[in-house]
Amino acid sequence: MVRDRLTFENVPPGAIVLLAGAWLLSLVTQGFIILPSTIVDPITRSTGVDASTAVWLVSVTLGAWAATNFLIGTMIDRYGDVAVTTLGVVLFVGASLWCWQAGLRGDFLSLLGARALGGVAIGSVWTAGANLVGRAFPPTTSATAIGIFTASAPAGFAI
Repeated sequence: MVRDRLTFENVPPGAIVLLAGAWLLSLVTQGFIILPSTIVDPITRSTGVDASTAVWLVSVTLGAWAATNFLIGTMIDRYGDVAVTTLGVVLFVGASLWCWQAGLRGDFLSLLGARALGGVAIGSVWTAGANLVGRAFPPTTSATAIGIFTASAPAGFAI
């Protein structure tokens, strides 16, 4: 009986594709969160801030995610997971481009704003992605699928 629950028999092929896509999207967005911690020296040199200020680039992303999660949940209830995921992806791409431009200019405050927008986008992608994955699988495998999806967060931090 347990073996049946740990296999993906009778799972629609689209569910596996959805899981893979959501996992990769989450991997990239989670990597975005931690990336500044790996390049503190170049950030301090290009923006003129000290290391203790530069770490706010990680904190503001997580803070924006946490501060807007209730609103994101409300938007999912009103507009649906697909719409909110789509909006999250658009915001994430916009935030990433904004980060790139702010970094090229050495504009720390603009970079901070871009990272905050990225945090909102990541919250949208993560929450709606978990919902989509959970609903795509039958009850016998949905928890396993969500477990696989949530493994994308530490994997994103590892890259």
